[in-house]
Amino acid sequence: MTRAGPDWLAELQARFGHVLRTPLDRTSGTLTATPEAYDPGLVAEASRGAGGLAIYNRQYWFRLFEMLLDAFPLTASLLGAWSFHAYSSQFLQTQPPRGWDLERASEGFADFFAARLEDRPDRTMLVESVRIDDAWLRIFRAPAVPAFRPTAGDAARLLDAWLVPSPAVAMIEEHAPLVALRRTLSRGASHARLTAPPPHDGARRWAIVRTDTGTLQLELEAHERELHRLLEARPLRDALAQLEGSLPTHERATLPARTQAWLARGITHGFWTGLRDEAP
Repeated sequence: MTRAGPDWLAELQARFGHVLRTPLDRTSGTLTATPEAYDPGLVAEASRGAGGLAIYNRQYWFRLFEMLLDAFPLTASLLGAWSFHAYSSQFLQTQPPRGWDLERASEGFADFFAARLEDRPDRTMLVESVRIDDAWLRIFRAPAVPAFRPTAGDAARLLDAWLVPSPAVAMIEEHAPLVALRRTLSRGASHARLTAPPPHDGARRWAIVRTDTGTLQLELEAHERELHRLLEARPLRDALAQLEGSLPTHERATLPARTQAWLARGITHGFWTGLRDEAP
């Protein structure tokens, strides 16, 4: 049985936590602690006064900023670290860490960031960059699961079953060579601001796959990606029928061979973990 701590300790922890979470000031062009915002009573009780509390305050924020920079290196590099810190600070004030694992404090940042870009001219690129970073992060943290390897017994149910997607695979879309750029950025990179790459002539689609040796990026054909999207909500037979119905007549003759190749590639690279006989 876990014994509750004394009330005075809980109160002290709450007061100290409030000091740690005091936002750093940006107005001087550097990230600066604001001891005047601290609890005066706690300042008086601290052995090193406001200066000592300010050290902990800065360390707390710098650790969180470093964590988010490492989690979203592509976005930070395109935006610039200083501007990225501004979004990070807003996010962490709105959604402060709730558990012991600070790495989990990045969860939800991609949606938060994308919702606040408003009418920036580079909004599309930055939304795609944060989705790509988030995809890398999610598949890195995904649990290890065995890949689906169909047996002879699966053949009879394959068309009418739902394929179960692997948590170690993410599908993304880009309109500039962001996946290639993300591949060059390592954990702990400098995050010096990078020049935005020139756009593609149209969209490109990728599957990001965690493997035993690293992260694999597979470029997908447009109809291949559409098939995978349909398979997220439909059994295989229905997904194939809907994809065929959406194509012009001249493309339908080659569809069976192409879908067979796409499904084989998905199985080879572990896109799915098994079959489900009922809708998810």
